[in-house]
Amino acid sequence: MIPEVPDEQNVKEVLMDLPRPPMFPVLRAGVPNANGRVYPPELINKALADAQQKVENRTLLVYMPHEHGLPLEMKDVCGVVEQVDFDGTYVSVAIKFVQEHVAALASCLTFSVTGHGRVEGDQITDYSLDGIVAMSSPRS
Repeated sequence: MIPEVPDEQNVKEVLMDLPRPPMFPVLRAGVPNANGRVYPPELINKALADAQQKVENRTLLVYMPHEHGLPLEMKDVCGVVEQVDFDGTYVSVAIKFVQEHVAALASCLTFSVTGHGRVEGDQITDYSLDGIVAMSSPRS
């Protein structure tokens, strides 16, 4: 219930009672990804600490490329990341989609990260998260 006279404390209590948005996994720590790269948990923690400012500013965007490959363009934006969680193994994000039909199809999508950094062999040694990429993943 929303209080008649909201203050910082009771608004936080109301927000805590709201249902959590669905979280979508985007990255797994410590195992090779589709490109054969391994993201150590310590590196992910650092990248997410830096990315938190983008989340707060609502500038960590979700892209659904119209054509395969990069570069991603503003016409590809389908949402914005509202929350990022890392449980030590998986990075998951809550997404606010621009169009309702994309949100309705979210269970048919897979998500990954896009960013830049330094690669040495199959290890990522420096990384900055630039966005999230959504791709269609037909179910069999």
